[in-house]
Amino acid sequence: MKKKRSVSTGLLAAVALSAALTVLTTVGCSRKGEAAGETGPAKGPVTVASMIDSEGAILGKMLALLLKNAGFQVIDRTEFGTPDILRAALEAGEVDLVIDYTGSGQYYHGGFDPAIWSDPQGGYEMTRRLDRERKDLFWLSPAEANNTEMLAVKRDFA
Repeated sequence: MKKKRSVSTGLLAAVALSAALTVLTTVGCSRKGEAAGETGPAKGPVTVASMIDSEGAILGKMLALLLKNAGFQVIDRTEFGTPDILRAALEAGEVDLVIDYTGSGQYYHGGFDPAIWSDPQGGYEMTRRLDRERKDLFWLSPAEANNTEMLAVKRDFA
């Protein structure tokens, strides 16, 4: 029996491209005193970290490879830990670059109408603004992917 793939090649390519653009933009903007496209000694170091889930590990490794290929010295901390551990490390400056879900802001910033988190763009904008104001953290444009979770069963079981 042939196993069906859960992620289309097109979606994976879109996520990879978005991640690549995000990382290069983030690192390019965060390196002080280095012009974009400058050649010479290795840039960095940049500590890349991800959550311990499979998608975090894959995207984190992709980011690390993209940065290495762009001439950055990379400290690979992919599969670093759970979301709360990863967030604490980012806020403490122990890691430089992470991948996170735009909806995670509901866990980082409380005291707001929960309805904001039902709107993906509104939740992202709220998280981006609050992280910038309160934590000096920068969110770039989100990938055009969806992380909705659901349960799939065979028709005869349903």
